[in-house]
Amino acid sequence: MKISIIVPNLSGEIYLQDCKASIDAQSVDGIELEVIIEEDDKNSPKGVAAMRNQGLQAASGDFVFFLDSDDYISDNAIKALAQAASQDPGKLYALSFRKTRYKRDGELAEEKSGKEQETGNERGVESVLGILIPAEYVQGKDALRFDESLKYYSDIPFMTALLARAGGLNVLDGSRDDRTSIGNTDIGNTAAGDSGETVNCVYYKRSRNDAIRYPALSQIKDKDRYAEFARMCGLAEGAKEPLQHYICEYISGRLTKGKHPEGLEWYEKTLQNAAEALKYVDDALIKTEYNGAPRKVLLRLKKGKTGAARRLAKLYVMNRKKKGLFGSASQWKWNIYKRIFRKLPVKKDLFLFESFLGKSYGDSCRAIYEYMIANEQQPKKRKFVWIIDNKDAQIPGRHKEVKPLSLRYFYYVARCGAWINNMRQPAWYEKREGVRFLETWHGTPLKKLVFDMDDVHSASPEYKMTFYKQSRIWDWLVSDNRFSTDAFESAFLFPRKKILELGYPRNDLLYGSDRDERAAKIREKLGIPKDKKVVLYAPTWRDDDYYGPGQYKFELPLDLNMMEQLKDEYFFILRTHYFIADHLQLDDAKKQFVADCSRYNDIGELYLISDVLITDYSSVFFDYANLGRPILFYVYDFEKYRDTLRGFYFDMESGVPGPLLFTNEEVLGALKDIGAVEREYADKYKAFREKFCGLDDGHAAERVVKAAFGDL
Repeated sequence: MKISIIVPNLSGEIYLQDCKASIDAQSVDGIELEVIIEEDDKNSPKGVAAMRNQGLQAASGDFVFFLDSDDYISDNAIKALAQAASQDPGKLYALSFRKTRYKRDGELAEEKSGKEQETGNERGVESVLGILIPAEYVQGKDALRFDESLKYYSDIPFMTALLARAGGLNVLDGSRDDRTSIGNTDIGNTAAGDSGETVNCVYYKRSRNDAIRYPALSQIKDKDRYAEFARMCGLAEGAKEPLQHYICEYISGRLTKGKHPEGLEWYEKTLQNAAEALKYVDDALIKTEYNGAPRKVLLRLKKGKTGAARRLAKLYVMNRKKKGLFGSASQWKWNIYKRIFRKLPVKKDLFLFESFLGKSYGDSCRAIYEYMIANEQQPKKRKFVWIIDNKDAQIPGRHKEVKPLSLRYFYYVARCGAWINNMRQPAWYEKREGVRFLETWHGTPLKKLVFDMDDVHSASPEYKMTFYKQSRIWDWLVSDNRFSTDAFESAFLFPRKKILELGYPRNDLLYGSDRDERAAKIREKLGIPKDKKVVLYAPTWRDDDYYGPGQYKFELPLDLNMMEQLKDEYFFILRTHYFIADHLQLDDAKKQFVADCSRYNDIGELYLISDVLITDYSSVFFDYANLGRPILFYVYDFEKYRDTLRGFYFDMESGVPGPLLFTNEEVLGALKDIGAVEREYADKYKAFREKFCGLDDGHAAERVVKAAFGDL
């Protein structure tokens, strides 16, 4: 048996390696594989349909199998299909689909893929991928071919004709015994091998997580897409019922599920196309398969009543998603923001500050604010507002405080003339004309960010696209050094000319003339004995361990029972990342030598009082290095973090100014002889400070304010 695998490579170079690897890994004893990779012409693109047709022309196998360049298949997929086809060569056999957004290899690929999408055995007319097609259907006088006039929907006419000729599709889905179950329509997601073992037969449809640089066809925004859809429905023939089902699902899904590709504009431009497509659908099918508003919307569209269909669909979506004026607790505020507050004029002298989603009064936002209030040339002309939800925050100066997502919050977001932030602003925010947005960011990057990440293991699959849209709003982005500037330009696709490489304002306090006096007050406030040295433990979060977006799990890896041996010499301060949702629990005995300062306003003040820093991959060590004090790196999951989760911008093993420690015993040993650590890393520490801390001198806030807002 010979199988021709046709792979059209449409801007999928960064994914093609996984695709090829999955083919190479196939267990195919007695099966000859012919792999045909069709490359698109970048200067004169042919399109997927043309590339597949060229592949069919070149194919010489007994069967053909289509695989996209950004997808991959399980190791025994071809074997399972071949075993099925050997018993009835004239039928169509297909792999089950599983959507994924991860690379083929890696510790998390299979685990995460299984979590986010269930394996499905319902295959329709929308995709030709993962199907073993007998050569008789694609060779000879009546050979099927793809319509090259279709850019987005060429699969459907091909599939409707194929299904009409073959009489249906048999999907491998579920555990089974090949000898008895091969003829069933629903056969399961695993297949038994020759020895009776269970083997996977899954097609992994990989979603591209970089729709900016490498968009898939489904991610391209094209105003002509829906006109093509209507035209395609007229080109498709045969397999009438599957096509009708697809048309209805396609249209109703975009009209009645509250996810319109172009917002309300979608209705005006494409409802007529939808009505045209529905001409190919029987009224009886709509009345049988749909109820309530979806049925009414489809029937009105079919009759050409586009205005009535639009109004009904809009009301239906508003009701389901509570998007009316009196919807959910936060939705009605957003509606007032959108419909009222944004129509009020922008106040150019209103400065809005936010640090870590309103959780703290700290970071570079604090330093910039304190510089501005201390150096106003025209007192009371400028107005300052802080977004803050922290009862311990003590903000000096003339200002107003608003809680995140309160009605006052939406008011000031709509009217501010300048917004100073250290994180991404809300995805729904649209900057108004005349508003200045200063993004200070929150650290020199060690771990790779956004577009420099291959896979995104955090909770949001739209991370890269969302980040890109949000960062286009920034007028300036603050950088602490040339290394960060290079990383930001690459990771954020951000214009270098808009990056202010002036040092981090948040590090100004580390050079303040009053830093020793300030440190003494902080120690007293926290109740730290004067005779104890302070260890600050500040780890970062883990992308793959979360409850939901921005809500990450955390189990303290530092063994406090073991560290208790040092309680006569050291006092430990714990500072988890602001993303962490879990609260640390300390018993009374631990509180004698440990304090949880995860909710402390400004970590910069904790730097001042610390004699030693323990961290992992957090950016805190870049800032802490300004102090010249020892740094220990407790990296218990080093290989996983480096190779699977994130990856680094430089080699940690040779580039950081302290030892990499992998166990609690090693941490304990380093703390017991911290002087030896300082001596061993003295030269490396000096070189590190020169490279990463050269711009920090106590005057970064002044430089940034003057560059962004003029000389006050």
